[in-house]
Amino acid sequence: MATGRNGRTCTAIRDDPWGNWIHVLGSVRGHYQRRIVLVGAERTGKTTLTETLAAHLGTAPIPEYGRDYDALFRHGQTWDVADFEAIMVGHGALAQAAAMRGVAGKTYLLLDPSTPWLDDGTRHFPDPARRVWFTDRLAVWLETFGASWQRVQGADWAERTREAQSVLVTLTGLSGPSTALRGRPSG
Repeated sequence: MATGRNGRTCTAIRDDPWGNWIHVLGSVRGHYQRRIVLVGAERTGKTTLTETLAAHLGTAPIPEYGRDYDALFRHGQTWDVADFEAIMVGHGALAQAAAMRGVAGKTYLLLDPSTPWLDDGTRHFPDPARRVWFTDRLAVWLETFGASWQRVQGADWAERTREAQSVLVTLTGLSGPSTALRGRPSG
């Protein structure tokens, strides 16, 4: 039987990767991790809810890259396709780095655009109809790609947070830090 770091057997690690998480190599952690992805139109609460859910689950969120990109490279100017491609690459790099250190498929939470629009100077879609259109497009894409997803609604942040936490328990079994490191690996 092969022995891993600190004398743990590889079989024990394979049988219970979350119970032996400290011994799982960073390069394979991504295979076992559960990732929760928040998507939605601008100003629907993705950043706030990401931070709240990460704290609830005892993990660290992947920071939003688009806002930093705008501050560093665009300074509020009009974006083009190349900018969105650069943001995708940058966010992907952040996600990959987080996978090396993060806690244990992807589950998507689609945030409903019903939250009031607050202009922060860097957003592009204040029109409610455009926000609904974008959210509907995201739902179509999630269905097209066969993603596990759920729409999250709520009249205020507290209600939206409670609904998101409830959805996570239903879709992933994650209810808090005690279960964040344990569970079945995704397929």
